[in-house]
Amino acid sequence: MVLTRLMAASFWRQRGLYILWTVSLCAAVNGLAVIDVYRASLTETLKVQGAKILSAHVAISARRPLTEDERRIFLEALPKGSESSHITEMFAMVSTERESRLASLRFIDEAYPLIGALNINDREVRGVELQAQPTAWVAPDFLPLMNVKEGDSLKIGQLSFIIRGIVRKDASQTYRIGAMAPRVYLGKKYLPATQLMQFGTTFKETVFAALPPPVPLDLKKSVEARLTDPAVEVTVPSDLEQGSLRVLSRLLDYLGLVGLVTLSLGWIGVYYLGRRWLMLEQSSGGLLKCLGLTTQQLRRLWLVKLTVILIFGVTTGGLLAWAGSNAVIPLFKNGLPEDFTLIWSWRNALVLLLIGP
Repeated sequence: MVLTRLMAASFWRQRGLYILWTVSLCAAVNGLAVIDVYRASLTETLKVQGAKILSAHVAISARRPLTEDERRIFLEALPKGSESSHITEMFAMVSTERESRLASLRFIDEAYPLIGALNINDREVRGVELQAQPTAWVAPDFLPLMNVKEGDSLKIGQLSFIIRGIVRKDASQTYRIGAMAPRVYLGKKYLPATQLMQFGTTFKETVFAALPPPVPLDLKKSVEARLTDPAVEVTVPSDLEQGSLRVLSRLLDYLGLVGLVTLSLGWIGVYYLGRRWLMLEQSSGGLLKCLGLTTQQLRRLWLVKLTVILIFGVTTGGLLAWAGSNAVIPLFKNGLPEDFTLIWSWRNALVLLLIGP
């Protein structure tokens, strides 16, 4: 009871110092927490976007036909309940009565894409819709280049296809080939009829797999250990950090550096205010000992004061960080990924609980 009254009197007498000290703590933790909230949110977005761009949790590909043994080994390495999809990609000439141009052909099966969906004519579809008859989905830039419209016929190899849809959105466009030429999606069952697969043809075969949660962390290593041919490439969403998501990955590194700088600058103010507090407590501590307080009681009084200040400063900093993070989202909404969602992870709380104090 005596210590509580002494502490309350001390807070009131030196309220200016304690308020300034709390504000410094709050500012230091707030800056770090805001950065960490966005880092955690962007990291989670990176994982989600990576799976959508890859359209799977893991994929194997080669610039040659994948053998039945390779497909079997790949599928046997996956957990039960996994789904698979198979596509073939190549560049080839597409012709009409008036035009002929190079296009990026993607022969997809019924299950493609396993994660996410293709947006065709403003509706999400699967590859199964291409298997009923020789039809094609084309990129928007394909129409003016070839001077065609929906319903027109395309000659691809030895087979004619009818344009039945326009690709409005394709998340995988940032990852796989297609930037050199407009994309054309076709049913995989019609690939043999086109007679494009001949000696010397350059193409890429890919087998995708979507796994039930949770996805193993060592998935890529376990698959690579079974597929010994270096010509077979194993890809997981995290590999895209070195590809199409490199900019977002670099942004995460930059935010981490900014967070460390913010924390260091904030602690400079906390450090000097702490020195000032110790100087003021020297004289009052001496008087309290003369009045009968023991060294242990005096130490306990100081620790309680520090704990109250730390808890209040860190908690306030965390609350302001979360409120500030939500408040600034409208300012950067156009520059954030489409699926960006602000999250508060256990890592954020751990940062405040350990680094703050």
